[in-house]
Amino acid sequence: MNSSQLNLLLQLPTDGQPVEVCFSRTVILHNDPASFMEVFSWERLHNPDLLRQLHGRVRFRFEGYMQDPRGIEQIPELRTFLRDWHRAWPAWFFFADLSEEIPRRMALACLPKLQVVARAGEPTAQVSFRSRDLIEFMGPEWLFIQTMSLRAGLSLAQAADRARAVWTYVGLPPDAFPAHRWPTKLP
Repeated sequence: MNSSQLNLLLQLPTDGQPVEVCFSRTVILHNDPASFMEVFSWERLHNPDLLRQLHGRVRFRFEGYMQDPRGIEQIPELRTFLRDWHRAWPAWFFFADLSEEIPRRMALACLPKLQVVARAGEPTAQVSFRSRDLIEFMGPEWLFIQTMSLRAGLSLAQAADRARAVWTYVGLPPDAFPAHRWPTKLP
């Protein structure tokens, strides 16, 4: 992405259509998300209108990997890229479109240990993981969901709603959601 692409983002239609962010195979293989970070730098993400427009609408794509039968969470170079990118930009779930499976698989790709079970005759393998690893991985996300929500002019209650939606979306038990960490109003 370049400055003209950012300008296009600033003029997003308000019809709620998804916005695609595609990482090229070259970016992934060289583990270099610099062009993404240029457009989505923390300095540029202070525009409340842009944040509101992108909230929950971004669909992440990975050129050359989307059709891989292994799934993105099982591809070594993509796992490496996603781990490093997440350390630099732990804000996926504020922006991510939760109507599709990709953000959850992105999170799984970042976990230290996955167990892949392939059953004969089934087209896709099942992936299992420790909930504790997922909760630990998601730690920075909670702060960024709240921070970005406030930057976007959303309420604390809306930030808490998004966090709860993400919590259940990634497969964590709804009754274990740490509601005490999500005030819905200031004291």
